[in-house]
Amino acid sequence: MIMGNSENRHKVLLQPIYDKLGPERATALINWHALTGCDTTGHIQGKGKKVCFRTFLDSSPAVLSAIFALGEGNEPSAEVLRGCEIFLCKLFSPKRHNCVEAKHLRWYLFKQLKADQGVDKLPPTQGAWAEHIRRAHMQANIWRQDLILEPSYPDPLKLGWQQREKVIRLMPVLSQVPPAPDAVLQLVRCNCGATNFESANKCSGRCSCRQNNLVCTELCNCEGDYEMCSNMQQAVIEEDTEVEYIV
Repeated sequence: MIMGNSENRHKVLLQPIYDKLGPERATALINWHALTGCDTTGHIQGKGKKVCFRTFLDSSPAVLSAIFALGEGNEPSAEVLRGCEIFLCKLFSPKRHNCVEAKHLRWYLFKQLKADQGVDKLPPTQGAWAEHIRRAHMQANIWRQDLILEPSYPDPLKLGWQQREKVIRLMPVLSQVPPAPDAVLQLVRCNCGATNFESANKCSGRCSCRQNNLVCTELCNCEGDYEMCSNMQQAVIEEDTEVEYIV
């Protein structure tokens, strides 16, 4: 393949690249491009193509099969949605902490947020990933028909797109499920011991949970550990205890 402009051209040998990737990865490469961001699917914020490609090379056979199957049929199968979600989660998973579900990954990273950081630092929700995968599926389906004279396109309104009133072009569906239960958005959590994870007496000073008359939970930085947190309510129920009611 010859690349460059009229002043600077150079050859790129494709056969060595194909041999290095192998037939399965080489065939799935175009679908990987749709999944990790192209003109019609949108890019993944904070994750460039180099990071995505390294993750692609390290992907398991099940994940490769899911990416390979993008574009097959009118809608992605459950296996495709699952495998692509695992791949996307791996892009954001810290080292030595392999999260394969968006909800578990967001929960783990949420507990690592600093006091001045917001939820915008978290990766997308499971619902947002699903819509992104559907858009990638549609693009992969179109590319699969590049040699067909009269291709048949799937319905975009079933694959991550929506048609709004008084808007000519299609708009992406962000998610069809809420990002979190309403109760979670009202929770208070402390950041005690954030700089000293080995502290044996967390939440004994200016603990935000203590100031709001709340006990610490797993949501806090102390993770509600009875052995390390001093703001835990320990309910002890003794056997044969008589309870007297006063009316």
